Order: sequence, then structure tokens, then C-alpha cells
Amino acid sequence: MTEINSLVDGDQGNSEGIPGILGDPPDSTNKLSPSLAKQTLKGINWQFLATFVQISLSLVVGIVLARLLSPEDFGIIGYVLVFVGFTKTIAESGVSSALIQLSDLTDGHLGVGLLISFSIALIAIGLFWFLSPILVHGISISILRIVSLIFLINAPSIISESLLRRSLNFFPLFIVDAISYSIGYGLVSIILALSHHGVWSLVIGIMVQSVIRSSLLCFISPYRLSIKFNYTELTSMVRFGTGITLTKIGNYGANNLDYYVTGTFLDSQALGFYQRSFQLITQSLLSIAGILTSVLFPVFSKIQSDLEGSRRMYLLSVKITSLVVFPIAILVSLVSRELIIVLYGSQWIGSIKALSILSFNALLISILTLGDALARGSGLVFHQARRHFIYALMVFTFAYLGKRFYIEGIAIGVTLATFVMYLIMAKLSINIVKAKWRDFFIAQVPAGFIASVMGIITYTLGQIVNIYIKSEFMLLAIKIFLAGIVIIITLLVIPKNWLGEIPKYISQFIYDKYPKLEAVVRKIYRHNGDKEVVS
Repeated sequence: MTEINSLVDGDQGNSEGIPGILGDPPDSTNKLSPSLAKQTLKGINWQFLATFVQISLSLVVGIVLARLLSPEDFGIIGYVLVFVGFTKTIAESGVSSALIQLSDLTDGHLGVGLLISFSIALIAIGLFWFLSPILVHGISISILRIVSLIFLINAPSIISESLLRRSLNFFPLFIVDAISYSIGYGLVSIILALSHHGVWSLVIGIMVQSVIRSSLLCFISPYRLSIKFNYTELTSMVRFGTGITLTKIGNYGANNLDYYVTGTFLDSQALGFYQRSFQLITQSLLSIAGILTSVLFPVFSKIQSDLEGSRRMYLLSVKITSLVVFPIAILVSLVSRELIIVLYGSQWIGSIKALSILSFNALLISILTLGDALARGSGLVFHQARRHFIYALMVFTFAYLGKRFYIEGIAIGVTLATFVMYLIMAKLSINIVKAKWRDFFIAQVPAGFIASVMGIITYTLGQIVNIYIKSEFMLLAIKIFLAGIVIIITLLVIPKNWLGEIPKYISQFIYDKYPKLEAVVRKIYRHNGDKEVVS
């Protein structure tokens, strides 16, 4: 399930891969308060902007390339990236996370990090060069050998990126990712695809993106190195990095073993169909969920000793995430046919059923991701790692059993594995914050109700509209419009206490950002003495 550009961009949907995750050590004196809630919303606001741009760029580039290249082209590169992405997880995650987390960072730590990065890069390139005929076949052998060079390209920029994330410097990372993806991958790949270079359009685009991103990061965030370091510096990095790396290996397996099963036991075209359906829904919703986890992780770290604060913040994050993700996931499932044909063309109709199924998978992943943030914030990285390895095993087993029913069977298998993991991470989270299962499910009731009402009404009216309108574009537009109207009406009629403090925090954040707006609202409501609006 790896997005092609994630090999060179920062990891999406993973809290340690977002600015501001591990920059501050836990502080037991910080408790959940209105100011902390406002700070959280401020972080979400910036991350939302960056993620919106990233998703928009990825969607536009993906649409253009999907109409220029075949599903088989995407399947070939997708299968190669399963192996490269796994090695990248080992090569980069531990070093980056350790550099961000260490409270007393020295030049010696930077030297150790760079040494580890280059060492793993050289080993990875050597292994892929000799093992590629065993791992893949045909043209994929050359592709795997060439793409493996990104380890060497990325090695020096790992330190630069980690320092930016450590200092909470969001803006340069946002600019670097936008430029490297739009120019390096998007523009280059599209030009080559127009010139009929097939799968090599994607390969060269990935390499150019990697070069641009690494060069910009090293230029923006230079660093000093010390060739002298002691054993303590080495062990402190390895100890923390190991826990994070193990977690990410398990998570990577869970997110990519379905790709491996599809590419190994079916064919490249099937993998292309499956990858497209997964990326359209799950990667997009994971990016949205990643906004919350990236901001909530440091909050969980700061208030972990405040049990009541941790419980309230976790349940609030579950409620917010479900309110955003559930309706989107259900809507995508309903309009999967129109969405695929309008965006990618009729050559991708093989992705329709898998997209409809994987929409429910994305819904579950968005909630269990919050449990990941809570576990990391509480320092339980090895507990988390163990559960992700179980998740990876379930994904492989269920996907393998489902392959006899083509990619739809694999999608069902993956969704079942995710449902079990959803319950496992919920149990861990409930234990951490001392909540009850009832609290966990009640937090999702508003989103479930809104999504259900929207789904039933949109499906019913959509069946009627299908009789009179045959244009896929018009059908898509009408169904989205109907869904939006139903959601708005449902939000207005549900009991106010269902949303809890969410409207209050959002309005206060808006008023802090736009003071004049608060003054206008006060004037409007002054005549009836309504203070709740601006409280």
C-alpha cells in the first residue's frame, strides 16, 4: 500500500515522520487545558493546509499519469517499491526518530546518524544488485537496481530533515516536498509518459524527485559533524531507534504485504488496479488522520501523567477523526464507479469493486492510527511493535486466502485484518487512558449516525438519479452534492451534546486567529445575551 512518492517524501500518516512529534520530552506538569486544546487546533490547521496541497498535487499528477500509462506500468513499479520501501523503513526511520527525540543532541549524534545512514544505504544497494534476479523478474530487475540508488541519494538529507522536524520548522519541509514532488516526480514523469516511455516515466520521476528533495534539504538545513563520538551516543540512538524501527517494520508489512500477495500470486495489472483503488481512498484518509496524530502525539507525551487529560484528549481525537473520515469513506464507497471512471478513465474499471471495499478499511485505519499516537506518546513503542507484527501476519494470511477471488478477495481479507487490529489497538488505548469500551464506541456514535444517514439517503436518491442520468460526471457531482446537503442537515438536527466541546474549541481558535470576526459575532448576538457563541 505504499504511495509511490512516499519513498522520497516524508512518511505520511506516521507520527514520527511529521514535524513536531518528538521535539519535547514528556512534561508531567502540562495538562489538558483550553490553551493546549487551542495549540492542538493550531497545529492541525497548519498540517491541514500542507496535507491539502499534498493530496491535491498527488491527485492531479495521479489522474494525468493514470490516463497516460497502463495499470500494468503502475503494477510493475508498485511491486518493486514493496522491496525498496521495506528497506527504506529500516534505513531511515530509526535514525530520524532518534535524532528528533534525543534531549541532548550533540554533533557526535549527527555523525553517528550519518554513518549509520550511509552504511545501510551501501549495504542495501549491494543486496538489491545481487538479489534482484531472485526477488523480481524481467524488466523489474533493472528497475529495482536503479531505484535502490535512492538510499545513497537520501542518506545525507536524513540528518537535515530530522533537524527541521526537531525544531518544529514546518514551512521549509512543506516547500521542499511540494517542489520536489510537483517538479521532480510530477512534471518529469508526465513529460516522459507523453513521450511513450511507459514504466520508465515513473522510475525516472522517482529518481529526479529524490535528488531534488535531498539537495534542497541539505541546502536549507546544513549541519556540523563530529568524527568523534562515544559509545554512549551510539547506544542512546540505537536503543530508541530500534523500538521505533520495529514498530515501523510491522506497520510497513501490514501496509504492503497485500501488494506483495497481489503482485506475486496474481499479476502486474491486478496490482495496478489494487494499488490505484487503495491509494485513492486509504492514502488520502490516512493523510487526514496523520494531521491529527502528528499534532496529538506531542500532546499525549506532555500530558501522559495526567490520566484524566489523556483520556479526554484521546476520546476527543477519536470523535474528531471519525466525524471527518466516516462520512468521506462511506461516500467514496457509494460513488466508487463514478469516481474511478471520471478521474482515471474506463481502463481502470477493474479498480471499482476493490475501492468500494477498501473504503471501509480506510475508515478503520484512521481510528487505529490514533492508538499508535497514544502508544508512542506513552513510551510503549515495543508494545506497539508487537501488535503491528501481528497485524502484518494477519494481512498476509487473509490476503493470501482471499487471492482466489481476485483483488476483491484480497481487499476483503485486508479489511478483516484491519478490523481485528482496530480492536487490538482500541484495547491498548483503553488500558493506557483507563477508559471503557463504552466510552470508545460512544465517541464514534455521532460520526456513525451521520455517515449512516448520509449513506442511506444518498444511495436511495442515487438509484433514482441513475435511471434518468447516464453521464458518470453528472452522477458523481449530484451524489456528492446530495451527500453534502444531508450531512449539513444532520449536523444541525443532532443533539448538541453529541459533539461535546469540539464546536467550542474550533470557534475559539477561529476567533483567536480573526479577532474582528469575534467582534462581529458579539454584536450580532448581543441583543439576546448569547455568550455561548463566543465562549
